[in-house]
Amino acid sequence: MVGAPEFDFCKTFPYERSTSPPNDFSAGMALNAAYIRPVVAAVDNLFATMIGIPASAGKPGFKRDKLPSHDITSRIDLSGAMSGAICVSMSRELSLVLSSRLLGEDKCALDPDCMDAIKEFANMIVGNAKSEFPDDRITITPPTLHLEPSPGIYPQGVMVVSVPFETPGGSFTVDLALKAGG
Repeated sequence: MVGAPEFDFCKTFPYERSTSPPNDFSAGMALNAAYIRPVVAAVDNLFATMIGIPASAGKPGFKRDKLPSHDITSRIDLSGAMSGAICVSMSRELSLVLSSRLLGEDKCALDPDCMDAIKEFANMIVGNAKSEFPDDRITITPPTLHLEPSPGIYPQGVMVVSVPFETPGGSFTVDLALKAGG
């Protein structure tokens, strides 16, 4: 994956090397660098080729509060070899910037075209990342859009790993709530 920054995932996710992980991490054991790196690469590629502004990834970490980081969240469910959801969360302001760039017209309000563009933004990230996942037996659903933060957005019983990104238009996160199998 060209352009994907290298993270020290062994430091961020120390349970991956342990034969008996701590109990609070056992639900998130299946998530590892093999699923995070493709997401970061997909974001880099999307911003370089279609959005036209830089995006830089921050350090991934566990999300303990199980709430999206921003107002607007697109959720895509996964099933197969890995199941759960990948959620892309952003502010209303950034959603207008991104949809304006994707649609080629200024957007000042969350109209239906803007909401479709935000769902497609998430779909492009997850679809491109999926092509680089280590197992090709994963299917994804069309994105759903949530306009309010809600604790029910993430699947139950799964650790959530959040990857923050910064852009000139604001920040967003890609949250991975995955586990092995369906």
